[in-house]
Amino acid sequence: MLIATRACHLVPSTVLDTLRRLFVFVCHGNTMRSPMAQAMCNIEIAARLGVPLESLDRLGIKAVSAGLTAQPGEPIAAEAERALGALVLPALEHRSRNLPRSIVQNAEVIICMTEQQRAEVTARFPEAAAKTHRLHPDADVGDAHGRPVDALSDLARQIQRLIGQTLDDLGISRVDGAVLNGTSARLPRRSIEGEHERRS
Repeated sequence: MLIATRACHLVPSTVLDTLRRLFVFVCHGNTMRSPMAQAMCNIEIAARLGVPLESLDRLGIKAVSAGLTAQPGEPIAAEAERALGALVLPALEHRSRNLPRSIVQNAEVIICMTEQQRAEVTARFPEAAAKTHRLHPDADVGDAHGRPVDALSDLARQIQRLIGQTLDDLGISRVDGAVLNGTSARLPRRSIEGEHERRS
């Protein structure tokens, strides 16, 4: 799947306040797994809705990413960018950041790569426990740093597949005529908890 545009991580806080459906991907450093997941998720959302990638802010639906131990301002790792390129996905404009309360409050769902990260998010933000999940319901999505190229490509494909399943769980299916005269089709909401429990 190829959408010829650049996904943008740098979402102004004023935009975050207006997003009706905000999906947040979390890992430790916010330079590999979570920004890859963010890019893949936004591309898949745009493809399912049949809209340009850059219109997601206006439509009020978007994925962002953050870290738990990030060094703020770091770009996406070169290995992650190559993995996206291998899947014929566009480059991601990205600067790492740590997970702030404002994003937690606005998020519909917070999706972590590992059980440890999920536990850490819920310890920091107990009020978000019900909407914080692990991307794979049964296993951690392992650290990508230091992996050989083939293994990193396999990891990227795994993340892409899991994101597709998560969007299915969230009720974001392919919609014919999703955007007409600047308005978006109503997107059904579905809890991912029950879906994950059924796959457990």
